[in-house]
Amino acid sequence: MLVWYAFFPFMGELYHFRSRLFLAQTVQGDEALLSYVLENEQEKTREKLQLNASLFQKLPGFEQDHVADDIRHYQSKLKMPFWTKIRASFEIILWKLPLFKRAWMFFALLISLLILYRIEGGVAAVWILPFLSLCFLLNHHFLESWQQEPDAFLYPNIERENFQEKWEEYLVQNWSPTGNRDEGEFYFNLAKLKAMRTAPSYQSAYQFHGREPLGLLILYFTWNLLFAYTIYKREYTYDRPTQQYLMDRPHHPI
Repeated sequence: MLVWYAFFPFMGELYHFRSRLFLAQTVQGDEALLSYVLENEQEKTREKLQLNASLFQKLPGFEQDHVADDIRHYQSKLKMPFWTKIRASFEIILWKLPLFKRAWMFFALLISLLILYRIEGGVAAVWILPFLSLCFLLNHHFLESWQQEPDAFLYPNIERENFQEKWEEYLVQNWSPTGNRDEGEFYFNLAKLKAMRTAPSYQSAYQFHGREPLGLLILYFTWNLLFAYTIYKREYTYDRPTQQYLMDRPHHPI
C-alpha cells in the first residue's frame, strides 16, 4: 500500500490525465490518436475521428475553445517536473490519505519492525491493525457522506445483459439528432468533458476519499484480523524459558 500511494504521482496521475486528454482529443477529432490504435482498427477509427472533426467544427466558438483549453490543461498536468512528483508522493502519504488509512500504514510498518527485532510488546500491538481497519470500515461506509461525480448523471442504469446493444441504443436515442451512434457518442463525450471541468479531479488526480465497496472493506478487515491472530498464536506457541526456544529463535517462521 505504501509503494502504491508513493508511486501514484508517477503512474496513477499519468493514467488519470492521459485518459482525459485522449477523450478531449477524440472529441476534437485529432488523428494523432491513430498511433495508439491497432493496425486492423485504424481505418474504422480514422472514419470516426473524421466525423468528430466535422462535428467539432460545427460547434460554437466558445465550445471549441473550452475543448482546446482542456487539452492544454491536461497536457500541462502531464508535464509536471520529477521533483514536484516526489514532493507529491510525500504529501499523499503524510496528509492526503484518509486518517485511518494513514494510521494503519504507520502502525503496520512500526509493528512489523517491533516483531522482527523482538521488541517487547510488538506481538500484542499487532491487534491495533484489525482495530484500525474496522474503524476505517465503519467510518468510511456508515459515517461519511458521499457526493456523486459531476458526470454521473450522464450514465443510464443499464443491466449487464445485452449491455452493448442497450448502450448504443441510449446514445442514439438521447444524444444523436440524426440517429447516428457515433454522432451520439461525440455529443455524450462533449457533455462528459463539460461535467469534468466542475469536478475537483479536474485540477488534481489525488482523490483518495472516494467510496469503496463494502465487500472490499470487509475483506480488508478480515485479512488484518487473520494476520493478527496468526502472528499472536505462532509467537506464543514457544515456551520462552526453555532451551528449545533459544535454539529455534533464529529460525522462527515469523
